[in-house]
Amino acid sequence: MTFKEDIASDLNVFFNDDEFAYSAIYTDTELNETECSVFLDHDVILQPDSYDAQVVESGSTITAKYSDVGEPKAGSTFLIGSTTYTVHRITENNRELVTMVVTD
Repeated sequence: MTFKEDIASDLNVFFNDDEFAYSAIYTDTELNETECSVFLDHDVILQPDSYDAQVVESGSTITAKYSDVGEPKAGSTFLIGSTTYTVHRITENNRELVTMVVTD
């Protein structure tokens, strides 16, 4: 197995672990739905949009596999349980995982 295949295998195990990951329904801006597993983090320290200073705010992020959701656009949503989270912006995308700021 190559290094990249090893990482992909480890990610699949981690994303399928009910102790860490949540089942979600991702809906893109064209209303296409995809079932996926995600990580949801609350109270993450974020730098607000359009500020380049020592300003921070607290918010929530969702991390998903790039192969499941691609590069979500602002306005896309994730339904986790009965809560809908709306994507505002991407904070990290390494083509394996994509992390985005969300609000509920």
